[in-house]
Amino acid sequence: MLESYSEGRQSRNSRNRPLIWKNDIAAWEAEYDAHSPDVLRERATADDVSAEQAYEFVRIASDWELARYRLSLVQDAVENYETWTSDPSSITV
Repeated sequence: MLESYSEGRQSRNSRNRPLIWKNDIAAWEAEYDAHSPDVLRERATADDVSAEQAYEFVRIASDWELARYRLSLVQDAVENYETWTSDPSSITV
């Protein structure tokens, strides 16, 4: 069985991670002919889908959402870098 997305990607170079996440999402879109994780979750509930296939669809949907979330964090950091480095009080913890 494949390793979990959240566990298996940790050893890769952190500078390459956003590109890896984008490539993973593009691969899932192509492989599963789906435009979103929700489509995969919907497929998992179909009557003609085996338990093994359903598990795979749900796992990939979760990995896809995690990749999108991580990409959004990187994008937010890039967009706000100037503000955060020039005004440390703008950073909330």
